[in-house]
Amino acid sequence: MKNKLLFVLSLSVVAAGCARDGILAIPQCEKYSQTITACNNPKNDPQVTINTNSLIFAPPNVCAAPGSTIVFTVVPPPQNKVGSVAIIPKNPADLWLIGTNSPDKGKIEITVPEWVALNTDHDYGFVTIDGGCVDPRVHVE
Repeated sequence: MKNKLLFVLSLSVVAAGCARDGILAIPQCEKYSQTITACNNPKNDPQVTINTNSLIFAPPNVCAAPGSTIVFTVVPPPQNKVGSVAIIPKNPADLWLIGTNSPDKGKIEITVPEWVALNTDHDYGFVTIDGGCVDPRVHVE
């Protein structure tokens, strides 16, 4: 619990310290290497698989409806300790888009609030405790 708290607090400090022109800039974070295409998943049951070894997201752009819960499955789970990976928004207005793999080391669940505007994109950073990070996207429709 103590390590998890320290990890989340350090992410908060990084996020707050790196805010510039309303956009969060995660230091050393590479742009997502896969092309982000239109999403074709069911928006009422959004699911993403995150491979923490390759930092590949499937799908890289997930569609979600307001009120739905996005389930990010973190694989391979034996290597991922509770609280070892987190999702943080790139835009401070998207504070709803924050989560970590706690209490379940194998997934992160984030609910899209009902008030999020339709047909909007929400970029986020996926950060690992060892410093790896990428920046995929959620599209609300």
